Amino acid sequence: MKSINFPFFLFFLIASTNTFAQQLVLDANYGINGTVSSGLQSYDTYASDYAGIANSPYFMPDNSILLPYSLLPYYSATSQNLAPTIGIRKYLEDGSIDSTFGTNGSALITATFHAARYQVYGVTIQNDGKIILVGRYYRYGANGRDYQMFICRVNANGTKDATFGNSGFVQLNTYIENGFDTNDERFVDATVDSEGRIIAVGYSLWYAGSGLNDSNATAVRFLSNGTIDSTFGNEGFFKLNIPSTDVFSNVYLSANNSLLLLGSTNVSSTQTDLLVTKIDSNGVLDTTFGSNGMAQINIGAHNSAVKLFFQPDNKMMVVGLKIPGGLSFAKLNSNGTLDTSFSNDGINITAIAVPNNYPVGSESYPGINSDHIALLPDNKFIVTSTVRFVNSYNYVIARLNEDTTLDTSFMTNGIYLNNINAFDWSRGIHSQADGKVSVLVGSTLFKYDNFSVLGVNNINKKESNQLYPNPSSGVIYSKDLMETAVLYDFTGKTLAAFKNVNEIDLESYATGIYLIEIFNNNGGRAVIRVVKK
Repeated sequence: MKSINFPFFLFFLIASTNTFAQQLVLDANYGINGTVSSGLQSYDTYASDYAGIANSPYFMPDNSILLPYSLLPYYSATSQNLAPTIGIRKYLEDGSIDSTFGTNGSALITATFHAARYQVYGVTIQNDGKIILVGRYYRYGANGRDYQMFICRVNANGTKDATFGNSGFVQLNTYIENGFDTNDERFVDATVDSEGRIIAVGYSLWYAGSGLNDSNATAVRFLSNGTIDSTFGNEGFFKLNIPSTDVFSNVYLSANNSLLLLGSTNVSSTQTDLLVTKIDSNGVLDTTFGSNGMAQINIGAHNSAVKLFFQPDNKMMVVGLKIPGGLSFAKLNSNGTLDTSFSNDGINITAIAVPNNYPVGSESYPGINSDHIALLPDNKFIVTSTVRFVNSYNYVIARLNEDTTLDTSFMTNGIYLNNINAFDWSRGIHSQADGKVSVLVGSTLFKYDNFSVLGVNNINKKESNQLYPNPSSGVIYSKDLMETAVLYDFTGKTLAAFKNVNEIDLESYATGIYLIEIFNNNGGRAVIRVVKK
């Protein structure tokens, strides 16, 4: 979904020669011998103008997968009627196409204008199963490109949702470009709050003169019908008006419909800091967080935001991409200050060296975004990315310990290299509760079944963590005291966290499916599906 158009996406480092003898085991019950070839075009930016599969796969809680893609035909005087289309392909957990979705497993959203171009950067799901896509729009063949933000919605069955916006679409042009100067506007992520309102985040970038660019990180809230919610921020918009090139790349729902906005701010030509901004449900900066609502994390050199992980102690792990150096991690307290008990100063850099391979990463090649890192059931991290050897592109998977150091017990020095195919662009990775892992490479899905072995304390035992009544119209009770409980919506977004409780009140939340993750002091962890009726 979320490759940001700035030149600091290098990740992997050159290292000394080594031999990768170990292999992961593909899940024989998935697709054909552990793989599913979607047949979608793996786009080449220069050749096909972003046509093909997008860098924003969406892995659903039931382990089915949504693959957004674009069909952008070449326009000429002799082929004026070719229609540009956004597509969504859905695969079930076993790798088969969901034939009940759209037409033969694909939802097709056709534009009414032949020169329209839509690029999908983010996907999320509402509690009712409706699918939200966000990204960037422009008109092909125009003098210059006046990029615009867009958001659209389809029904759970893959049909266009005509109740949303203008026949399913909303386009925003917050900076009108009439010439040939630099201009870029896009949404890159979205979430849905407990009242069904949609919050989309991204940025608007423009030419600032003398070869410089400026931008505003932007969040917009929409009502469920696609109209802008004027009660949020300034007439529906929250913008960071700080003197730098700043972007939002991810949005996370917090308690009471407050929001945590992850992004970065370009401090100087040699430094880009990670940025976590907290705003309340009205779109106003929460000044109790960080410095006047913003936690700015200086790790040194250039850092682009990747992902934010909530942790059971009400703290959060912020992940970035540091150039040079590898992945950057910063642990924050709930008030936005660095947790100095982590890695002595709250910050850790994990370099992942791949022997004889060179780093790959930019907007024209899949870089590192939130789809490229996931948390395993044993609380270790997995990361995937693309590397280059001579003229072939390979994908790698690295496993990190809970403290974000490289797990050298995994494969060879913590890294698995797949160098079988000649053009492997890594696009996303997903961890299932049973320890299986799916990886999207190019337009092919791989599923591995031996990534993580759960210990006895990680097994979801109903007798020790039973929640009742389930379904419930209000309060859900636990048989035992829950030292920490985290409430997630159907999309996996965090809604609230609780300490030392034996009940959770869902009365204020909308009807739908939720997940409650329970942590106990002895290391036990369980994830339980609950239904609010």
